[in-house]
Amino acid sequence: CKNEFPAGRGRICYECSCFNRLTKKISMLNLFLSKFTNLFFEQFTWWLTKRKGVEYSSNFIQKYFIFFYKIDLLANTLNKFPTYLDLLEHFKVSFTRKYLLVMIFFNEYKLISIDKKIKELYSNLNIIDSYLSHFNKNSSEYLIINSYYKYLQEKYLSNKTTKRSIRLSLTPVVKLLEYKKYFNTSKLNDNIINGYLWIYSGQKCALTGFINYLNKRFN
Repeated sequence: CKNEFPAGRGRICYECSCFNRLTKKISMLNLFLSKFTNLFFEQFTWWLTKRKGVEYSSNFIQKYFIFFYKIDLLANTLNKFPTYLDLLEHFKVSFTRKYLLVMIFFNEYKLISIDKKIKELYSNLNIIDSYLSHFNKNSSEYLIINSYYKYLQEKYLSNKTTKRSIRLSLTPVVKLLEYKKYFNTSKLNDNIINGYLWIYSGQKCALTGFINYLNKRFN
């Protein structure tokens, strides 16, 4: 490369050393990938090198390989390279966010087109799932929030609400039920609700539908 470097640092410069190390890693890691992804992994590596530099790529390519390895397993199950919908059906939106650079590469090369509407839908679904599994299955909190979700889901199936609205409705409910744990009672009461709203005064409207449901469903 004709670049000068200090004596005693070996026979090649640091950048060339990173390049050689990266080339060896590509050759080794590609052995673990099938025909569905090995070429794309190599293309991504050089795309990443242009974007972030050879030192970054040689140090962190293993991190991105994990994403390609999981996609490869999915591709072999589907017997095709997965679509964006396939990814979100098998992985959470947070998983694709974690490997944002790979998703940008896929989108730029038109390998996987990112659909913002599908992304928003599955993001809401992932959050809702986390809410429903937040409490112990034997607890009253679990019974309440899952019962309320079924009520909201019926509204969704009747086209009276959206998944985003369901997610927004459940968010303060989870916080309220968590706050209830500080009181020695199994049921919500006015003192608990008033104490919660004193801390989160802006959530009064968001909780109104939930309180009305509780009174109607659980008296």
